[in-house]
Formats: sequence, structure tokens, C-alpha cells
Amino acid sequence: GYTMAAGSDVCPRFLFPRLFYRLFAFHSRQQGYTMAAGRTVIHVLLFGFLAVAAAATGSSSIPQSLVVDTSPTSVLTVEQAQSPCGESFENDAKKSNLTLFVETCNSNSPGGMRCAKTSKRFEYCNGHHWLSMCPCSYHLQEKQAGTRVNPGRSCNDIFIKRDGRVKSGPYWIAPISSAYPFLVFCDMETAGGGWTLVAKVKGNDPLMNRLNAAQWRDGRLIGHTHNLNDENALGLAYNVVSFRDVMIRSLTSSQKHLAWRHPVTFRNIPSIVKSCTRVANGVKISGSINQLDYKGNPVHHKGCTELVYGFMGGDSTHAITPVAGCPKGYKHGYVGAVIGAFLDPPSGDRSKAGQNVNCIADFGVGGGYHDMNVANEQYAIMAHRWGNSNSLTYSWNSHAVFVR
Repeated sequence: GYTMAAGSDVCPRFLFPRLFYRLFAFHSRQQGYTMAAGRTVIHVLLFGFLAVAAAATGSSSIPQSLVVDTSPTSVLTVEQAQSPCGESFENDAKKSNLTLFVETCNSNSPGGMRCAKTSKRFEYCNGHHWLSMCPCSYHLQEKQAGTRVNPGRSCNDIFIKRDGRVKSGPYWIAPISSAYPFLVFCDMETAGGGWTLVAKVKGNDPLMNRLNAAQWRDGRLIGHTHNLNDENALGLAYNVVSFRDVMIRSLTSSQKHLAWRHPVTFRNIPSIVKSCTRVANGVKISGSINQLDYKGNPVHHKGCTELVYGFMGGDSTHAITPVAGCPKGYKHGYVGAVIGAFLDPPSGDRSKAGQNVNCIADFGVGGGYHDMNVANEQYAIMAHRWGNSNSLTYSWNSHAVFVR
């Protein structure tokens, strides 16, 4: 005997999922209603009363103001972070096995709902027609690449699928399987966009220096890589995202960056580190060392003209300490950074360096300086200015490592 005035906005506040389910179950027992096994008919979540009304009166009695065109429409999903009741809504839906956000309304999808993109209103399927409900009160987002329900393989994958019309921020990616997405920060604007954050390294801090094998070699996760907060961090993307391009950039300014490209695609960074093999085939594509974020004179941070870019570098034949778990004897030079820019082949002395004097000959993250015997030689972000040791180039602000 339930009725609705034509054109009314049916979204009573008391119809919360659990309460409504109890009410409907009680009513069903009183009236002797049953549900067919194997079908999701009237899995009540906010709008079950309409199905009872439709079943009792037939579709011909549905007010035309509530009947919605069944032609395909873009389906929107709930972004819970912006919705105070979105999480409860979705959790209750899962418990009641309700199929939310179905594409079409027919006899196979009674109880399904959607939020129409054009009208921004919830619509409920009674098995025959879409019934227009209350306005969608949640923050809505298209079901597109980068969401939890549709993660990209990487930030670059998201960037490409969305035609570059996307801003920097946290996105969902699933490099291994769409069943296991995780959130990561994507730089979608610097040097062509599509950059996946894999690590953050604090300035004037020793934790992530070249002696650290737990992070650089073994890929043990620390901190958070879905934001640019100032902290040491290494995320899951470090272990699983393949790449050709690498970028080191300031946490506070995207303008302060250094990016390069390799001629081949690497499976991930740990595979390089574990090989204890120098990779020196990167070519700079954007930025420079003296445009990065440091405390000092830019003149003292100008890179040498013969720098190469890559991994496990070093500007001389010094082999004093282990590097990211590689045994002592690895020629790490003065800085020996896991990721950075350096002279290659390593120069044995200044005379062999030729024009590479009074310039940065070795720089990177995951480094140190020489034998690392004093505090400022142990900092993880380090540079060696040939002719001045590290006296002018040891103080750096925090930076992030991105791949693409």
C-alpha cells in the first residue's frame, strides 16, 4: 500500500541501510513475502520500499516523473574520502550483497543503483525501469583510470589514459594485479608528467645513505609515498614499477628537479641495485643539479659537462665502504650514490678529469662522502665538487625520487 506523490523527492533520512533492512524483513514476515534463491531481488539499501510498491502495483502505475531513460549512461562511483557517509554506504552494500552502480536496468539487475552523470541523482532499478531518487549527496568521480576501482599500472599509464588532463596528487595504481591497488603520489605536471613517486630522502640526514641496504637493496617499506610530506620514505612502487625515466626533485618545488632517460626499460630499481652493476647510460632530459634544492651558492653546484646519469655511480676509483649491500671493493668514488649523476669512467685524479674541475663530479641520493667518518659525510643526499671536496655541497633540502 505504499504510494509516492508524483515528482516527490524520495530520500527520507530515516532510511539508513541497517534500520531499513530490519523494517523490510519484519514486513516480509508479516505478509509472507519470499525472495527467489540466487537472485538479488530487493537487497534493500535506502530504496527497497520502491521495489515493494512496484511489485504490488506493476510498472504501469509508476509515475512518469520517476521513470528514467534506460539508454546507457556514464556510471559514477563514490569517492569515500570526500563523503562522510560513503564508507558506511559501501560497507553495508557489500554485507547485503547488493550490486551497486550497474550499467543497465533489466530483469537481471533488480536492486541495482547508479548515479546518473547528467542529472546527478541516484536511480534505483526495480527490474524494469530506472527510478529517479534523491540527488547524489556524495562527492562523485567518474570511473576512470587512477581510482581504486580502476587503478592504473603506473602514474604514466593514468596520465596517458586520461589524455594528460590530470593534476598532481595521490592516485591508485596496481602494477602487479588490479586486485591489489595501492595509493601513490603522481607528479602529473613536471617535465611532461606521468611520474610515480618511489622514495623520499630527507636532507642533512644519514638514514638513506649508501650504507643502507634494507631500503635500497631489499626494498623494505618505510614512511608514506602517497604525499610529499617531509620524511624518509620508500614505497611499494619502488619494488614493482618498471621505468625508463628517472627524476630527482624537491619536495616543495617541482621547478627544482633533475630528470633523465635511459635507452632501455628497467624492471624496477632493486633489480639494478642487487646486481651491483653501474648503470651509466642515462641522458638528461630536464633540469640540472644546480637547479635542485640546496643550501649554498648555485655557482658551487654546477654539474661537470661530462656527467652521465644512472645508478650505482662514482667519480673515482675509491672503494672504501659497501654500497647498498654491495661488498666492500665496489668502486663508489667520492659520493657513490645509488641514484644520481657522475663522471664515467671514473677519474683517478684531477688531471684525468680535465675540464671537469671545480664542478659537481658526483651527486645523488643514497650516497655519502669518501670514508663517511664525520657527520656531514654521512648525509644521504650528497655532492662532490671536484677541487673542493664536499665542503660546499653537503647541505641539501629533502628530495623525492620519481620514475616514469
